[in-house]
Amino acid sequence: MRLLKTRVQDVYASSIHNTRTWLEDVTYWQDRPVLVTGGAGMIGGHLCSRLVDLGSAVTVIDDLSSGLKERVPRGIDRFVVASIVNESALAFAFENRPTIVFHLAALFANENSIQHPELDLEVNGLGTWRVFEAAARSNVERVVYTSSSCVSNLTEPTNLCTARPAPGARTPYQATKFLGEQYAQILSRRVSTVTLRLFNCYGPGDLTGRYRSVVPNLVDKALRNELLPIYGSGTDTRDYTYVEDVVDALLASASSSSISAGPYDVGTGVETSVMSLAVAIRRLCGSSSSIIKGSRRTWDNVQRRCAETDAAKNDFNWQANVSLETGLAATVAWYLDCTRVLEPVCDR
Repeated sequence: MRLLKTRVQDVYASSIHNTRTWLEDVTYWQDRPVLVTGGAGMIGGHLCSRLVDLGSAVTVIDDLSSGLKERVPRGIDRFVVASIVNESALAFAFENRPTIVFHLAALFANENSIQHPELDLEVNGLGTWRVFEAAARSNVERVVYTSSSCVSNLTEPTNLCTARPAPGARTPYQATKFLGEQYAQILSRRVSTVTLRLFNCYGPGDLTGRYRSVVPNLVDKALRNELLPIYGSGTDTRDYTYVEDVVDALLASASSSSISAGPYDVGTGVETSVMSLAVAIRRLCGSSSSIIKGSRRTWDNVQRRCAETDAAKNDFNWQANVSLETGLAATVAWYLDCTRVLEPVCDR
């Protein structure tokens, strides 16, 4: 295991930091008041860490229903432990008069929303509207709303994603994420608003669990030499995007002076089959796990999904730089470094 750990960390150290081509405008972010909803989530934690490093005055609101307080970095100004549905808590979070709001908080994701449709609507629908209303009342400069790649490809399972979402949502999560996009369009008449559709974000700090993403679940099982389950034939493709690339996109879209309301795809533009993903994770983990195929999930009829990357590159000079091999190696290295098992407060 020690040799494996050294090999994985060597891949991480030698390549991931050398691929960064977009540099934040430190002057823009220095001392800037920023609000991050869902700042204790995997993406939110990475974003907050970068903002603190850039010298921003960061406020986080997160109810810790699936986030971890350990993800919130030292150096933030305020941590409001509450739901975005709570109007008084939102008012408290906006007291620092943020100029930029990153709205990441959500009930995640498709299967979870099937089990808890009303909670999904409450958080992703009503909660999103209340965040937007509070932003408008506070006269913020810009709101960045994180939507999901699942909003695309809702009717034609073999089509690559297109610029406009299709009707026919198969899960409440798809419906409420699209609802959030429509709310963002309404808000854009009052406040500068940008919608980013994130494509299968993964990376260090992500957790395993019933409703969590495929990458951490496979990594965890591979390191334990347990069976690696995949759904369907294994030929379905997704666009796996490393978390630091996503943070780059969030910051670039927030500070750009020449950007539309979107939605913009945030992904690599590279399709990877689920089987190829499992094989790569097994190899990087040095695992003896076998890969087993299960029945396709009834709500997941999308056979191919891949980001259209030209718009983000043209409008706010962003493109993904971390390859899947490098990103997975960094993720495995993080799991190997963990000294304790991180569990969410509630896996709901």
